[in-house]
Amino acid sequence: TGNGLPRRNYNVKGLLITMWQNILKQNLISNITIRGNETTAMFLDTKTDEKLKMSVSIHDESLDANIIDKEGSQITRAYAEKIDDETFQAKDVRTDPRFIRRGYGENLYHLIAYALVNQGYNFVPDDAQSGEMQQMWDKNTSYGSWDIPDYM
Repeated sequence: TGNGLPRRNYNVKGLLITMWQNILKQNLISNITIRGNETTAMFLDTKTDEKLKMSVSIHDESLDANIIDKEGSQITRAYAEKIDDETFQAKDVRTDPRFIRRGYGENLYHLIAYALVNQGYNFVPDDAQSGEMQQMWDKNTSYGSWDIPDYM
């Protein structure tokens, strides 16, 4: 420019994309508490802005996890089995059909991985899974074990 200041080019489309990416990366899991083999947290449903209770219970040979609504009804549940001294393998995750595609299963798996890593375990996929589950695992794993988001 003629005033001696460097010229700035603003890429509005790029700025909007960056802002949207930051919104999507917000901390959906908060208030994580570990007490022995029990891990609890709160999950933010971004569609309703409700915070829902999440829990993971690690047993000798398996684990159970769930997200429940304010009335105590289970929205999402997951189950995994211990396959060796260092590893739990995902066996099942189910979400109430009214809440599908809102991040419930994926974020429950984030909390499971967090709880297991804090107990010294890895969290790996089942050998037999649907194409949709395989895509979710591919997106969230490196070196074969589920990755924990940086904000956790």
